[in-house]
Amino acid sequence: MHPTAPSHLLASPQPGKALKRRVRVKHVKYDPLARATGSTLFALAVDSFGHLHGEFFKLLDLIEEEATLAPFLAAPGRLTRDDFLHIFSSQWQTDNARIVHQWLRMCRKRMHSSSLLQSGF
Repeated sequence: MHPTAPSHLLASPQPGKALKRRVRVKHVKYDPLARATGSTLFALAVDSFGHLHGEFFKLLDLIEEEATLAPFLAAPGRLTRDDFLHIFSSQWQTDNARIVHQWLRMCRKRMHSSSLLQSGF
């Protein structure tokens, strides 16, 4: 989600509130199903700047704890929580940069096309 989107700014104008609001909406929607199946919901929410809601970290902690209990996993080849977060953060920023780059290319192409039309070509 993008915290500065108009819908989020109107509903959650304080920093960090939009991410919390998004998690709350997910819980309202999916908690009944999770309870009905005897499951626990971890709402994974991340904003376009790469901020993660605390529930994401709770889930990572549980996964890491479970991984340490698995005797068949080789510890040196295991991806740690910190490694995962570093990879996630880098990939998130790279993907956002690609989106912006693609958007700029489309804008330039559109401007170039419109200038050709105006000049009669």
